Amino acid sequence: MSRILKNASVILASLGLATAAVAGSSDDNSAPESFLFVESGEKAKLADGQLILLGVGDEVSVFSDRPYRDAGFITRAELFDIWGKGENNFEENPPNVALTGSVDGKSQVVILEISNPEVSGDQVTYDYTYVEGSDAMVFENPVMVIDSFSWRPPYSCCI
Repeated sequence: MSRILKNASVILASLGLATAAVAGSSDDNSAPESFLFVESGEKAKLADGQLILLGVGDEVSVFSDRPYRDAGFITRAELFDIWGKGENNFEENPPNVALTGSVDGKSQVVILEISNPEVSGDQVTYDYTYVEGSDAMVFENPVMVIDSFSWRPPYSCCI
């Protein structure tokens, strides 16, 4: 589990969100609140245009973008329920993701665009295209941060 947290820290730092997480709240909360989503698992495989996350749980972490400071969890079913809803949704405008984990004992990060999520038990499959990164590989203890979109949680996810 500590490796997952370490990988999550690498992603957050690389996205420049670590600074935002410790910065003070802004008084300008007029922009619609948007949320980022974090998935993790035991293994991730990238091959033939498919990202397969293995050993995933049912919950997905969610946190708001600046200037808001909300965080919590939703179920995977709730994430995929909102996938195609609202303005600038993930179905119409597929999200970018940062995927990090250990590959052959070394930390790796790739940036992908994902689409067409499918769930089967503890496995989630996405179609992907590379934005930045290396060819097909297998990640141990992957953590994936999914791009944000404006969304009002209909669920009691966030504190």
